[in-house]
Amino acid sequence: DFREASRGVSSLRLQQLLREYERVAGDGGNLNWPSLLKKFEDPAAHPDDQDFQKAIDESAVPVVLTSSLNFSEKPAEGSLKFPEYKSVTGPIFNGPNASTGYINMMRDKDGVLRRFMPQTKDLKSFSLTIAEKYKPSMDENSADSRGQVLINYAAKPYSFRMISFADVLAGNYDRADIEGKIVLVGTIANILQDFHPTPTSRDFMPGVEINANLIQQLIGNNPARESGKVFLFMLIALLAVGGSVLMFRAPIRFFGWIFAAFLILYPFAAFGFYQKGLVLNIVYPEITWLICGLVALIYRNKT
Repeated sequence: DFREASRGVSSLRLQQLLREYERVAGDGGNLNWPSLLKKFEDPAAHPDDQDFQKAIDESAVPVVLTSSLNFSEKPAEGSLKFPEYKSVTGPIFNGPNASTGYINMMRDKDGVLRRFMPQTKDLKSFSLTIAEKYKPSMDENSADSRGQVLINYAAKPYSFRMISFADVLAGNYDRADIEGKIVLVGTIANILQDFHPTPTSRDFMPGVEINANLIQQLIGNNPARESGKVFLFMLIALLAVGGSVLMFRAPIRFFGWIFAAFLILYPFAAFGFYQKGLVLNIVYPEITWLICGLVALIYRNKT
């Protein structure tokens, strides 16, 4: 996340120094090793950081780095709304070609990541910053009263094109895979534990891929929308009244088929609507149908 200065000599840099030593020694010269290695002990002017800052300044495309909001109080569980932040921890790199965006997100009460906050009052998220750099005329996804936007996951985990950092260093990749595209640099190492549960898969999704989903949603103006409380109330009322009448009067030999049909088909219908960007509540309609079915079954067995 580039929030701390580099320290020491990396194995890659050491290999470069050794190759430089061999070249200079072959020409009859000599490297001043103590003076050379001392540069890597200064965090204020570490050669690796200086090279990276130079790469950012000379980049032909915008570079967006991550920051984190630091809160004065712990966010209330399930509130899905950021409290006022007291400070921002950002990267050590800057310049006219570099921007930053916060990566904080909050999970629902059940631990699933369903929403994100595109921006606070004066700061923008990492994904929104990238999307606006890529598409300045982008339409805004409508946020709810808490400033949150429902995430429209485009695919299951590990569906986006991924290139190993080792392959990039070795040049073992096709440049056509990244030319003209947004490239996110992140980690999927298990030891870093940057994985989150999503509502569309049993497998956890890497944080960098969640941001890829967010960016695709923002650029494509393809937000997910919840059906709303009015629709949910009308559906429950329809199931409670219509379902009760149907199951109380239907021939007993068809009772089981009618009861099972809705329990099985409704989740499939909800999944189909989700693919179109509309999120239907599954829990309450299913519970309503179960209660209607059990009440009808108990009543009809007694009579």
